[in-house]
Amino acid sequence: MLFYRFCWVVCRIIMRVWFRWRYQGEENMPAEGPVIVAANHLSNLDPVVVGCLFRRNITFLAKAELFRIPLLKTVIKAFGAIPLHRGRSDVAAMRTAMEVLREGRVLCLFPEGTRSRTGELLPLKQGVAMLAWKSGAPVLPVALWGTNRWGLSRVKAKVGKPLYFEEYRQNWHGSKNELYRQMTAEVEKRLRELLAELKEEKQC
Repeated sequence: MLFYRFCWVVCRIIMRVWFRWRYQGEENMPAEGPVIVAANHLSNLDPVVVGCLFRRNITFLAKAELFRIPLLKTVIKAFGAIPLHRGRSDVAAMRTAMEVLREGRVLCLFPEGTRSRTGELLPLKQGVAMLAWKSGAPVLPVALWGTNRWGLSRVKAKVGKPLYFEEYRQNWHGSKNELYRQMTAEVEKRLRELLAELKEEKQC
C-alpha cells in the first residue's frame, strides 16, 4: 500500500512536469465498490497514466511481456498488475480479475487487446463485457491521447461516466454472446465519443 502510494505521487509529478498532462472527469470514479476501468491503448505508458488519474488503488490486467521490462515492471507491479498471456484463454488471469472485483476493488484493462499504431480505437474484445456482467461492476471508460508521442504531444486523459448496464439485467432474454456483443459495443461507442472530444480540444 505504501509503495503504491509512493509510486503514485512520484509518477504524478513526472506526468505533470515531463508530459505536461491534462486530465478531466476523474470525479466520475465511484468512491467505493467494484469498478472496471476500460481505456484505449496507445503505448506502455498507458497503465501509468491511468494509475495516476485516480486516488483509489487500481489493479491492472497487463500483457505478460511488460513484466520483462525492468523499470516498467517495477511500476506496474506497484500498481498491482496481473500478467495476462495473450493469444490464448488465460483462465488464471480472468479468475484473479474476478476476485479483485468481488473484493470491491478497481480493475483496469485495455479491451482493444493490443496497442493501436494509428491512434484510432481498434475493435474491442468482449472480456470487459464478460467481467462486467459476471461481477455486476460498472465500466468506467477512459480515453487517452498523446501517450504514444512522448515529447511531441501533451498527454491527455478524459474519464467518462460509469456504464452500469442495468437495462440489460432487467430486460435481457437473448444469448450471452449477443449480450456481450451489445455491451462491448456500448463501451466502444463511449470510448470513441471521448476520444473525439479530446481530438476536438487538441484542435482548439
